[in-house]
Amino acid sequence: MSEHLRQMASDPAPPPPATDSSALMDVVNGAWNNATSLSPSPSIS
Repeated sequence: MSEHLRQMASDPAPPPPATDSSALMDVVNGAWNNATSLSPSPSIS
C-alpha cells in the first residue's frame, strides 16, 4: 500500500479538463461582468 501511495505522490495526475474549463469560464465571466459594469449599455437594466 505504501509503495502505491509513494508512486501516486511522485506521479501526480493532471487536473481534469472539466475543472480547467469551469475555472476559465469563471475568470471570463468575471472579466465580462467587470467590462459590462464599467461601460453602461442599453442591454443592462
